[in-house]
Amino acid sequence: MVSSRLDANVELARHFGKCRAGSEKGRKTNIAGNLQDHLKEGDNAFGGCIYCVKNCRVSLSGACYAPKEIWNSMMLVHWGNTNSKYNYSTTAYWPDSWNHISSQRRGNHPCFDPDKDLVLPAWKRPDEVHVVSGTIRDTNMDKIPAACAMDWSIELDKSLRSKKPGKSIEAIKEIGCRLECWNRDSKLTVAEYKIFGLIPGEDKLFLNAIFLRLVDAFRLGDKDIKSCIINIFLSLRRKRRRSSVKDADCGILSKGKLENYMEFLRRVKVVFDTGDVEERSMALVLFGCWADFAKDVADIRYIVLSSLVSDDAYEVKASLFAAGCFCELSDDFSNVFLEILTRMVISLEIPRDVRLAGVRAFAKLCCPFSLADKAYKTGLKLLKDSSEDDFSSVMLISLSKIASKWTLLISAQIELLTLFVSEERSLDFQATTLRCLNFTLAKGVCDFPSATDIVHKLLSIMNRSEISQALQFEALEILHKILLYGSSIIPCMEMLEIFPNLLTVVERMIQSSSKFKRVLAFKVLVDIFGKILGRADMVSSEIGSTLASQVISFVLDRICLLVRSEVDGHQPDLDMELEVKSSLNLLVNMVENHSYLRCLVLNKVCIFIDNLIKELDRVVRIEKTDLPSHDITESIGGSKTLFNSKLMLYVSKVVVVCIQNLDESDAGKKPSFWWVEASGRTCTPVYLF
Repeated sequence: MVSSRLDANVELARHFGKCRAGSEKGRKTNIAGNLQDHLKEGDNAFGGCIYCVKNCRVSLSGACYAPKEIWNSMMLVHWGNTNSKYNYSTTAYWPDSWNHISSQRRGNHPCFDPDKDLVLPAWKRPDEVHVVSGTIRDTNMDKIPAACAMDWSIELDKSLRSKKPGKSIEAIKEIGCRLECWNRDSKLTVAEYKIFGLIPGEDKLFLNAIFLRLVDAFRLGDKDIKSCIINIFLSLRRKRRRSSVKDADCGILSKGKLENYMEFLRRVKVVFDTGDVEERSMALVLFGCWADFAKDVADIRYIVLSSLVSDDAYEVKASLFAAGCFCELSDDFSNVFLEILTRMVISLEIPRDVRLAGVRAFAKLCCPFSLADKAYKTGLKLLKDSSEDDFSSVMLISLSKIASKWTLLISAQIELLTLFVSEERSLDFQATTLRCLNFTLAKGVCDFPSATDIVHKLLSIMNRSEISQALQFEALEILHKILLYGSSIIPCMEMLEIFPNLLTVVERMIQSSSKFKRVLAFKVLVDIFGKILGRADMVSSEIGSTLASQVISFVLDRICLLVRSEVDGHQPDLDMELEVKSSLNLLVNMVENHSYLRCLVLNKVCIFIDNLIKELDRVVRIEKTDLPSHDITESIGGSKTLFNSKLMLYVSKVVVVCIQNLDESDAGKKPSFWWVEASGRTCTPVYLF
């Protein structure tokens, strides 16, 4: 059939070619009349290519396939391109595709000849020009997603119809990335409508078209396609939850953006009603992602609640997810869900993994406060009645998430967590308790009625050898927050007992191979020490001087340890230099902020300088004995000499700050500086610098 029609059209084209050599009148009458007689509307002999001759011009859709007999005519190419010859059709209008026509029957010519052809405007908007207020201007501005929506919708439709394996999934993933971009900037201004030539409401129209195509693919596609589509909507939901803008109309999944959302729900409900367990679970997850408009539909609410009592674990977990999404937006649904959830987690007939999933769902019951308070008290009762560590761990996490939303619940949760820190339970449970405590403390400041007890518990945990280093640092972060907020209520004598234990812990942790953990340990020491020294009772009782002496000795001993490691052959690096500098800056801040400690710091630094000079002179004497004289300078040169020079410079700055802060009351103690100067003369500068 196609062959006979093609031959007839080729014969007609020969007559058309002869007409070009004739008169203008002949071209208008003879050929136009013959073509109109032979080529009727709907004739697709050229793979959807419809010819229309008027004034000896040919309008062709799919010019690449035009036979050579008519190629000399002017081509008005509908939705064509100006590129060279293709081996396959690239039309954006799929009925015009000529891929099914054999290569032997195609013309051997380019798609477009600029000397004779014209390309008619297609449905696509120009990529490089925009029409604004009747004028055309060039711009390199990228199109916003709303301006690309029509093209995206057409491309998605083509790919979903494609028979090429994997093409549909590839297109779904691509449209998922595009929708995420659109979701970040879903609201258009009047200026954007004008700049990109959009009609008001056009973006919503094509957005709904894209979603309908995805929903149809979910309804008709296989499980791989269904899973890929679910991932798109899960990602959109996560991005919306993390967004700082909480407007109800924000995002492309909002109810105001989707005018035919009932059709979405109806088509997915078909999958739930007719599919197997896995497909029913997927449909429930999709309902959860669409909670913004699905929560108000009675049929969908019934499906979600009834699935909570299903015999299949996957379906129950999917319904828990959907119900949790509904609870974030619907108060009346939340109260019903709480009653069902309470019975679910205490039922011994329900599998353990389903019960734990139900316990996790408690965290969704956090708004409004009346519901959060009710859910918190219910979960607390279930926690106290349980002896299972895994159940208790999951419930602690859920209760911490609920409490973190409301200041009135934070204090109660911290008190609860401090009780569990002392219990002799599994290490996993202890780790969960510490993480929950750290998470809750980060949400707000509260009073610590028993700060001393919790500090001792945390120090005990950090001194346990079986505790991992990561968990010890978790406990150190908690201790940092507690002592910053609650150090004022700890008695001075208690602090005198706590601080040496803290120094022991910091000393051990500061030897970690992780730079971040070393910095954290030192920061904790600096912050806590500064907070303690700021207390007036520490100054009056002279306990502050005692604690300061311990910190100064700790800092200088640490520097000596670093110097010895450098002397023993370890190359000094930037991290070592920064650690030394930070340690000495602590002493500088101590003198500047607490002037009563200046003499104590000066005396300690004097002793440190004396010991440092002796150590360096000892090393030089050893090297003089072991090496020839011409190698001495080289052996002590380089980075080690530079490190020693910087070290002495940093130490001298501490001494200068101490001397500048001395007053008349320190007159009897000033000889310590002259002692430093005299000690400095005993060293040989060439070896130090």
